[in-house]
Amino acid sequence: MGLREAQPDAGGQRRPTLKVIEREIPYRGRGTEVRIYPLADLHLGERATDETRLDAALDEIDADAGGYWLTLGDNCSFINVRDPRFKPDTLAPWLYQAMYDHTDVGLGALQRDELARRIRKRKTLGRKLLAAVEGNHEEDVQRHCEVDSYVGLIERIRDTERQLCLGPSGYLVLRFRRQAGKDEAPSSGNTFTLRLFLAHGWGAGQGGTPLKKLDDMMRQFDADIYLLGHYHVIDTHAAARPITLDAELRLIQPPDRLGAVCGTFLRSRIADTDIYSEVRGMRPGPASTDVVIRVQPDKGTYSLEVRNSNKAALL
Repeated sequence: MGLREAQPDAGGQRRPTLKVIEREIPYRGRGTEVRIYPLADLHLGERATDETRLDAALDEIDADAGGYWLTLGDNCSFINVRDPRFKPDTLAPWLYQAMYDHTDVGLGALQRDELARRIRKRKTLGRKLLAAVEGNHEEDVQRHCEVDSYVGLIERIRDTERQLCLGPSGYLVLRFRRQAGKDEAPSSGNTFTLRLFLAHGWGAGQGGTPLKKLDDMMRQFDADIYLLGHYHVIDTHAAARPITLDAELRLIQPPDRLGAVCGTFLRSRIADTDIYSEVRGMRPGPASTDVVIRVQPDKGTYSLEVRNSNKAALL
């Protein structure tokens, strides 16, 4: 199953096409559990980003032998001096300093390279990345600054690995293949296939709750798990599949589909600085909660888990 590259339109710009990325995940042992960590809206480069929490998440994935991850866009804020939202006092301290130490490098590139550095310094993170969704912040910096920080970030994580780039939305198909043990015959075929539909999200100011937009997405595309970013909240939804007939013409109801809006690493308020969410009167987003997908491929089961560290976030 291949990838369909975006085709240029008449103006030479990329035109997003719905892509399908296929990954094979080998495993051993009938009791194996694989964990997939969706990271949404990191917004690295902003002072409001909880970098301690972000580094802890990256450390956890790196240390998890059965763990993989994906990103749902807005990995960096990519707000720069040309952006009307630009305010120097909202930059992360390291970015504020780097802006003066490297005047020949744009702010977007500094943010992109810092995130790539944090990923590369962890031994397994680069090869555990399954797919990367393009967020509106990546799209905006390309439109206004002629820099493709979306593909550029992936190329710095895994050299010229454009096949990780899913665009604003698309399918990630995971095929879990059990490898034979010492006393077992070689495995044949795919033990379990899981279809994920990933999207960054659209139109935060156009009305409709994030849960409603998740439900709309689940009605448009057929998958097993749906993951959505952009809205800076965490919410989950289970959708029933239509009743049908099996091969013996018995009535059955297939397994439910699961969906989640996956939160953010951006804090809603910070001391001594008026950030965007405060000026706009936005509600606080989740500060210590994340989503994990747990798959037991030999049993053919999967679940969405919402975890809460129950720790107060320092603002």
